[in-house]
Amino acid sequence: MSRISSSTPSSISTMPSQPHTERANERRRARAASNTQKPLDSFLESTTRHTWIIPGLISATAVGLWFLFDPQNEENPFRPFLELSYPIVNQYGDTCYGKGAKDLMFVAFYAAFFTFLRELTMEMVLSPLALKLFPKQKSKRHRFMEQGYELLHFSIAGFYGLVQFHLRDEI
Repeated sequence: MSRISSSTPSSISTMPSQPHTERANERRRARAASNTQKPLDSFLESTTRHTWIIPGLISATAVGLWFLFDPQNEENPFRPFLELSYPIVNQYGDTCYGKGAKDLMFVAFYAAFFTFLRELTMEMVLSPLALKLFPKQKSKRHRFMEQGYELLHFSIAGFYGLVQFHLRDEI
């Protein structure tokens, strides 16, 4: 079946074609042609719906490269992303850490990691729970998810801090 170009009048229509309808048809055809899927369209659509994908990829890439270059090696180029740099041993034998440029890499990695953790927890755990508890109230669902994540985060971080404090006092 051959395509009819936009300049060819329809054989069925008895009305002469108008310039504004021809422009509308051309715009419609251009829009349809632009809607063809490009290689990254499905990935971009997924990252829009699931906001944890990009920070998760960044975190997984950094951890994977850290393991690839041997985590125990002091010369590992990805070590500053996951571990503190600039150790200083004080006069009592305790290890403290100084400040430096590599600390920006550490902060950037953990900002991406905790963003990933927050988004994944909110979307996969708290969102279904909020939908069951508040099916018709969107604002309450969002508030529940935000406060639920904060409760979870501070409970885990607080417990970890107490355990570390207790272990430090025993040594």
